[in-house]
Amino acid sequence: MADFTKQQRELFLEALRRSPNVSAAARVAGLSRPRAYELRSRDPEFARLWQEALDEGLDRVEEQLFHLATGEQGSRSVSAAVFWLKAHRPAIYKDAGRGSDGSATGESPLQPIVTVTIEAPGESSES
Repeated sequence: MADFTKQQRELFLEALRRSPNVSAAARVAGLSRPRAYELRSRDPEFARLWQEALDEGLDRVEEQLFHLATGEQGSRSVSAAVFWLKAHRPAIYKDAGRGSDGSATGESPLQPIVTVTIEAPGESSES
């Protein structure tokens, strides 16, 4: 197994900061995706730096999404606004039938508003 050079490490981390995509960052650093994950599992310091770089990249994406949602940099995107609200206020804006973590809850997204019982003429539910 070839050594992981300091230059590859820096290239990988910088690419991950720019775009939080592990496959793309690995390509920039001349690594395969599995090799990058292997290196992370063996090196706690690299794992910490990886997470920091990934968080920075995701912060950038989140900021761009916010600008799209609010129209601060031009046109607005309703879907970006909906996504933003679901991500930041899941208790209010979650999908019906989904938990705040996005997992299925088993609840039906369709909930009855009222229940109506129809009886045949001459029948009574009060017996």
